Formats: sequence, C-alpha cells, structure tokens
Amino acid sequence: MHLGRWRGVSAVALLAAGLLGAHGCQGKQRPFERAPENGTGETASSESSDGDEPDDSLNDGELTDLPSLLPAGSLGSTCAIDSGCNAGFCVAGRCCDSPCDGVCEACSEGGRCQVAPDDERCPTITCSEASNTCATFPETQSTNRCQSPGVCKTECDPLTVALDTACAEVAPGLAGVCNEAGDCVDPRSAFGALCESDIECAEGTCVDGVCCRAACDGVCESCDGTGTCVADPAESSCGDGLQCFGRGACLSPDGAACQTAAECGSSNCEPAVGGGNVCCAEACPEGQFCNGAGACVSPESDLGAPCSDDADCIGGRCFDGVCCDSECGGACETCVAPGSEGRCSSSPVGSADPLCPTGRQCAGRGQCLLALGATCSLNGDCRSGECGPAVQGGGEICCESVCGNGQRCSPTGAWVDAPRPDGSPCSTNGDCLSNSCVDGRCCESACDGVCQACSGLGDCNLSPGNDTRCAPVDCPASNTVCVTYPGDITTNLCASFGNCRSAQQECRPQFAAAGTACENVAPGVRGTCDGAGNCRDPRVGLGTVCSTSSQCISGNCVPGPSGANICCDSLCSGVCEGCGVNGACGFRDNDRCPPGQQCASQTTCQPATAPPGSSCANGEICQNGSCVDGVCLGTCVLTSNGGNDGSGYNQCVYGG
Repeated sequence: MHLGRWRGVSAVALLAAGLLGAHGCQGKQRPFERAPENGTGETASSESSDGDEPDDSLNDGELTDLPSLLPAGSLGSTCAIDSGCNAGFCVAGRCCDSPCDGVCEACSEGGRCQVAPDDERCPTITCSEASNTCATFPETQSTNRCQSPGVCKTECDPLTVALDTACAEVAPGLAGVCNEAGDCVDPRSAFGALCESDIECAEGTCVDGVCCRAACDGVCESCDGTGTCVADPAESSCGDGLQCFGRGACLSPDGAACQTAAECGSSNCEPAVGGGNVCCAEACPEGQFCNGAGACVSPESDLGAPCSDDADCIGGRCFDGVCCDSECGGACETCVAPGSEGRCSSSPVGSADPLCPTGRQCAGRGQCLLALGATCSLNGDCRSGECGPAVQGGGEICCESVCGNGQRCSPTGAWVDAPRPDGSPCSTNGDCLSNSCVDGRCCESACDGVCQACSGLGDCNLSPGNDTRCAPVDCPASNTVCVTYPGDITTNLCASFGNCRSAQQECRPQFAAAGTACENVAPGVRGTCDGAGNCRDPRVGLGTVCSTSSQCISGNCVPGPSGANICCDSLCSGVCEGCGVNGACGFRDNDRCPPGQQCASQTTCQPATAPPGSSCANGEICQNGSCVDGVCLGTCVLTSNGGNDGSGYNQCVYGG
C-alpha cells in the first residue's frame, strides 16, 4: 500500500485503529458530522466586468454568439491583428487582456487569460502511484496536464475514486473515508471527544462516552475528558461489596472477611474479633484483633452477648440486640451476621436496607448503590461496578460485568448481542439498529431510490453509477464545423445521488478550442473556431476598407469611389469600370480613355461625340458631321445682309 497520500491521521495510528466494522459496546451509533461540501467540493469564484467585457459563462443549453455582439476591440471580440484590440493583444482570433502565450495559458471567451486544460509544452507525467487505497491511477498522463496558469501538474489525476467508501473496505485495518481526490481522510473524533461507539473515534475506542487512547475495559478504570485511561476514585464500588484501590485493583475494604492479605486493599488480613479474619487497616499487635471497622482493638468479653441498651455492654455499643465491637448503625451494617455475631459487618450484597435511598441496594458497609438495570452515569454508581450502554434507547444502565465487543446491556443487567450501528457488516435487516441491511452493510435507511447507494459508513449518499430504472440518453446528431455532440448514453446512467443523467445535461455541445482552424474539422472551410461553436473568418467582406487583398474574403482590394481601397467582388481593372461603396464592380468613367474617345462599355472606349462649336481636332465625331478647321460646324442659315454693309449679298451663318 502507498501511505504517501494519506492525510488526517498518521499511518501508524491508522494501522492501529483496526477495522471500522469492529464496534465496541460504548453507546449507540450515530452518523458522522461532515463539513459542508461543495460536489464536487469546491468554492466558485467570479470575475467583475468592466462594462464592455462579457461574462465567460453561458446559460445552460443556450448557444450565444458572444464575439459578434461585442464592440470592436473590446475583450472577447473577434480580431485579426493586435492593433484591432483595445488591449493590444489578439490571441487566436480573440481580443485578450494579455499576450497569454505562457505555459498552460489560454484566452477565455471573455478575453481573459486563464488556465488551459492542456499544453503540449508540459511533460508527460509518470504516475508514481499505480493505485492506492482509495483510487486507481494510469501509468502515465499525457493530457489535462495544466495545474494553473504557468504551472504544469506534477501528479497524475486518479482514474477512479471510491468516494465515501470506508478505507477499511479497500485496505483492511485502515481507518478513514475516501475523499474525491482519492485520499484516505478520517472525519472522526480525536481523543477526548464525545462519542457513542467505537466507529466515531479516529483512534482507540469509545469508553465512558469519550474517545479513549486505550481499551480501558478493566476493573476500576475509566476514560477521562482527555482520552486518558485513569483509575476510578478510591473506595468506589467495583461490585459484590468490593472497592477500588487503583487501576485493576478491585479488593475487599477494611472490615470485610478475608482469607489472605492479597484479597485486601490494605494488604492486611488479620484475626477478627469473634473469630475468622478480616481486612484490617494495619497489622494488629499481638493480643489485639481487628474489628468490623478495620481497626485493631482489645475486644471486650461480652461481644455478641444480648443487650437492650448501650449500658448493657462493656464497650457501650449495643446494636441489633447484641454488644458490638464498633459503631454499627449505618446503612448496610449489621452486628448479627451469621458466624460473626458481635462484629460489625456489611449486610449481604444486594439486600435492601431502609436507610438506602429508593432504588439502591447494599454493596458493602455504608454503601447504597444502584441495582442491575438502573440508569447510571459512572461505574461507581452501580452495585456491580459496571455502567454500560443499554440495548434500548441511548442511555447507560448498571450491568453485571464489563461488556463484550458488539454487546449491550439488557434491562436485567445481562449482556446481549446488540443490533449493529450503521456501516457494520450485516446479512439481514434485523442485524442493524436502523433495520436496513443494504448490500451487506447496515445503512441509515433502505436507500432504494433511483440512483441511491449506501456508503461504507452506512450513509445513504452515494450514486451507484448505473441504475436500470434510468432511461438511456439520446443525444442529437447535429454536429457543425466547430461543434460536436456526444453519442447516445446507454450505461452509467446515474448523474449523481438520486438523479439520472439527462439529455439537457449530457448532450450539451462540445466546442472546438478557440483558434482551431475550421478546415481541420471541415476540409475546405476557411476561418478559425472561436471557442463558442462558431467558425470565424478573420477576413472582411465587400465594401470594407482594406490595405491588402489578403484581408478581403473576395481576395480583391481595389480603389473605391472615395479613393480609399475597399474589398471588391473582382479586380475591377477595366478601362471604364470602378468599385462602388457596396463592393460591386460596375461601369464608371475613369478618364482613362485616349484623348478624343469616351467610354463605350466597362472594357472599351469609342470616339467621343462633340457638339457644334467644340473642338474636333482629335478625331471627335461632330454631331452634325461637319468638322471645319478643327471645329464642329452647326446648321447653315441664309440671311440677307444687304443694306447693312452695302454689299447686297446673302451669307451663311453656322450656329448651334
């Protein structure tokens, strides 16, 4: 196994924690409390707009031709050269906020330089982990190699992740839960945290309601608020009239009958007043005996003799109708115990005493403790010395002994096999506290809805991947030059927990990357894909101002009517033709015919027609057909000029 990717707990602690399926008897199972997820699991971020810069996002299912709606030169608008952009950077046919030519950089639809999904300049990653506890990895990764702008990934992405699966399922003996990154993390409680069962503790076991560093299941020991196993209070009950004298030391108190010193908390078993031996506070001097209070005395001669008043006894102590060796009027004390008359002894363990509070029984001299099955908080509350989880409800009751693993205490104080908490292995519903055994594991519910599955912790929150109740997804086959659609989906039909995959989500178009040549995906089509599904031709149309023919879709950049060059539908080089404002070549007198000629058609000239009085020296055709001395003559009119000049002759005048 590979421990390098493990987080949350140390490898040694994980190995020591054991299987998640092994649960103690320290309380009712409850689900883990997890931090809110963000699905993935991430926190979304947004960028502010400066007015003419669009948001990079698209509405679901809506294809918007963003660049065509943007003001020329603004971020995200189409461009052909850097000078066509306000920011001065034309990247893959889109105005961008920077050159955006670094490793793992690409210009977004909004014109912002962001991380690219992949970059050929990033080296192929050799995966150091072929697999780990929670995920499987490829041997190498040659795609999706960008970590952030300017940074290539150094670690491979997992191929599959056993999300929310208990690590113990895939690596027995390891505690924790698989997260979306393929790491084993432990969401459970640390030492000293409150708990109700072992499964809630990252390490150790759940003892006395806290996660403990040790099993802490011996007599006279409990787990404190720091998760440390400590001794129960001195002289607290540990069952059957015995008391605690340190961790693991459940011994007889002073005054109790004994056979050997090892039975006594004081380590002194001395001859008793009236015969036999009792535990004594100290070793008695020769000639003295130990009384019922555990003290060495020289006994009076009348001990055990009948009396009716203290005055009847040498020592002045008349209890239970006999002269007694010590004061003996407290709860659970008697001076007439069979065989020990005259010595103050404890009442039989479990007996009732009018001096004990209701519900309590005798458990040694002066000790009134709870009976089996009574509600308790501490071991020392119970006559048996053991307070454990009840099989019914979430509280604790007095039990007959320390519980076994997977057991709970019945109302009679006996241990019984308990229903298992969520996440435990099971074979029938009856094995589980939740009464739901799903796929061999106790689950919080039946978890039988569409695309529902139970996690390794018993939480109904996973997607099974496929569910035959989901309908296949039929995607449209309407691919275009820069847009493709996925094929039909017939397997792995679950999109997420409780949700089937749908055409709206799964059949969304896949756009060719911005800058992709259209002819790469559709031979013969000129232009580049804009990243939004559109094939954009960077050249301009007819009538648009140009400087070179390569800038025109028509391939013809010629003088326009204003003198500036415009894109035209032809070279428009005829002697009598020119390009109009709409980019159409038509008839136009360009004053390019030889002298004396005029335009006959877009490509030919003919002799010019001159009116009377105009020059015809260059071969112009006179309207009246008469060219005299280089001037077109007009109509001849006879007039009488006689009398005016004295000649008396008529003359011809040529006029218009």
